[in-house]
Amino acid sequence: MATEANLRELRRTKRGDPCGSRRAVVGRHLPIIRSGPWTVVRSSATEQPPIEVHGPPSITATDEPTERWLSCRSAGCRLGEPQMYDGRLTKARQRVAKFRQQVVVGTFTTPHVIRAKAKKAVGRPHDLRGIFTLGLRRANDGQPLHVAESATALQDERDLQGVYLLRTTVADLTPGDPWAMYMLLTRGEAAFRRLKTDSPIRPIYQHEGNRGDAQVLFAVLA
Repeated sequence: MATEANLRELRRTKRGDPCGSRRAVVGRHLPIIRSGPWTVVRSSATEQPPIEVHGPPSITATDEPTERWLSCRSAGCRLGEPQMYDGRLTKARQRVAKFRQQVVVGTFTTPHVIRAKAKKAVGRPHDLRGIFTLGLRRANDGQPLHVAESATALQDERDLQGVYLLRTTVADLTPGDPWAMYMLLTRGEAAFRRLKTDSPIRPIYQHEGNRGDAQVLFAVLA
């Protein structure tokens, strides 16, 4: 996991694996992400979505090698991520509207219960945090739950879609190398995730233990 403790250990042992920063860390560099300048390291001539990079200032830790930070913006991800995000946002809006109606008819009346249920209705996705503002206040129509959406927070999230902040201590890399290494890492993680599931193994119709073990082995190899 990309915790600061693990990153310090990677730097201390001089291992330069690329690491993707958490979304909250990427959001801190939003002004730089918006202003650029961005450099294209893979154009559409390769029949793949272009990749742009931009390097925020490098960070040097005490008694540790300099850590290189590189913002990468993928045109392909900028096409796919909004669709997934809009789906989560639509479902959150539907849940909030349904819960608001429950409050109107009097299903929930206790303030702390309403607040807890409202947060649950929004959901736990990190990219929905800050989008909704929930408050209890009496309106002319007698509805105690007020729900508002922050256009600023929503625009911030739109600007972060398709953008990744990579960190590495390897100095002799071209601007496009960290992204290629990170994509290779994600493919390896996806393969390992598939190996850990037993869905390709089942059902097992073998009636002897050694044959069942053989089927599991061949499924893992496949």
